Amino acid sequence: MVRNRSRPARSRARIGRRVAGFLRDSRGNFGMMVAIAVVPLVLSIGGGVDVANVWRAKAEAQAAADSAVIVAAKYVGTDASERERLADMYMQANIGDDIDADLSGTNLTKANGRYTYALEFAVETPFLSLMRVTSLDVSVEAVSARANIPLDIVLVLDSSGSMQNDSRMSELKSAVKLFLDQFAGTEIGDAKVQAALIPFDTQVRLDSATMGTYAGNAANPYATTNCATIADATDRAACTAAQAVQDPVVDCSSLNWNASSFDRSKCGPQTDGFKLGTARNWEDCGRWSCSTYYYTAYKSGSSYLIDRYYTYLSCEWVWVSSRWGGSWDRVCRDLPYGSATRIYSATITTPATTPLTTKNNATETANNDLILTQSETWSGCVIDRTQPYDVQNDAPLSAIAATLYPKANCGVGTLLAVQPLTTDLATLKTKVDSMQPSGNTNITIGVQWGMEAFTPTYPLAGANTDARAQKVMIVLTDGNNTQNRWSGGNQASLIDARTTLACSNAKLMKVELYTIRLINGNEALLKGCATDANHYFSVTSASQLTETFREIAERVLRIRIVS
Repeated sequence: MVRNRSRPARSRARIGRRVAGFLRDSRGNFGMMVAIAVVPLVLSIGGGVDVANVWRAKAEAQAAADSAVIVAAKYVGTDASERERLADMYMQANIGDDIDADLSGTNLTKANGRYTYALEFAVETPFLSLMRVTSLDVSVEAVSARANIPLDIVLVLDSSGSMQNDSRMSELKSAVKLFLDQFAGTEIGDAKVQAALIPFDTQVRLDSATMGTYAGNAANPYATTNCATIADATDRAACTAAQAVQDPVVDCSSLNWNASSFDRSKCGPQTDGFKLGTARNWEDCGRWSCSTYYYTAYKSGSSYLIDRYYTYLSCEWVWVSSRWGGSWDRVCRDLPYGSATRIYSATITTPATTPLTTKNNATETANNDLILTQSETWSGCVIDRTQPYDVQNDAPLSAIAATLYPKANCGVGTLLAVQPLTTDLATLKTKVDSMQPSGNTNITIGVQWGMEAFTPTYPLAGANTDARAQKVMIVLTDGNNTQNRWSGGNQASLIDARTTLACSNAKLMKVELYTIRLINGNEALLKGCATDANHYFSVTSASQLTETFREIAERVLRIRIVS
């Protein structure tokens, strides 16, 4: 039992003895009259003191109960005993020793999404005890509740390969599940609370059985013969570039140690024998001898090779007879070429010219090489829509091909499918537990699908139709943009520009947008994406995620004292 001890009752007894002494005093009528007059005076003044003390204690206890119920409402765990222990601890810490409060019972209750902290105690009344009123009972009650606003919460969570580092994914799962617990059973009246889950890497994944209608068959630029038939301008340019790959040129400064000074003097990017696919002879003749060099430049596999062959004139003096005698003549003949000497070898790097069916983290090419071809089976993954729909919330319409989500091979096979808004937060928690880190990063597609979740149309229909509904999006990432449909490798700035547009359009939908930078990532991009600076969180350790999501939940719930 936790109990505050009251002050000793000696003062009350002392006052009683003095008043009784007045009443026993029989020294004359004047003394009796004074004694009679003193009693109501003492009761009047002393009673006022007692009542004031009661009101002071009540106000002190009410403030403590308010603190206790707020602490209970903000607790992010699921242990009811721990929640009550924290509430009692705050209550105990905020009341004085003169309040005899019994905290051993159940002071904290919950009903209809509200927490109530109630307390009863007695305040001693030394002066009023003269009239046998030894104490006055006091009760306080504090009720906390969230704002009566329907909520649509969309969790846009990075599922890329780097999330496997430093326990990032496991900490994220724990934090998000506790976050969702804060909204379980918080409905008041018709204020419906829903949440959606958008896992992303460089793609998102749909339930192919139920959402296939909203995905389209775009043209893979590396599997299309006639580039002019491709609707997307950037894909069309990629197709044209792939079909117009220029031959590589020799780097004369990289001729190897077998190369002679003569070889180096003749080398040139457009010189036959050094230019890919050409060959040439050169003679190097002195007064008495002549050398011949034969060069050939060719491709073998992915290598650019140049070989040199060498021969020389073999000459000798021979006696040539004639009618008039004879003479010595110099006779020369060409010897066969010797074996080849490799003087140059370089790896040829050219853009991808074939579609890809998978893509690991080391392959940072633009994702249009993953677009599904007619002979392939779709597994549910999609890439960015044709611009500008890649950053907008327009509904996918079969009559407008650019609004459909391009079917693609999954870069990796473990990406979890998106989950539309639902009131079944328990099931959503199990989906969060199924997330697996893999792939690279495209924040834009995550934000765009977050906007999709807020719409009342398919593929993610289910948004609150209540005009009061508050839209909340939480975007978490642990790295920079790596690749999207059109860009990859060192083109992060181009992808960032698409992300910025997507965030701006989300805010135009009156979405309250929180961003979380987990250890790594583009701080300026994520700050600009958030509603304001107070909606941006920079987390330096995965262990801080629970507190970060707790703070966001507290803001979203708008917990307040209602009575």
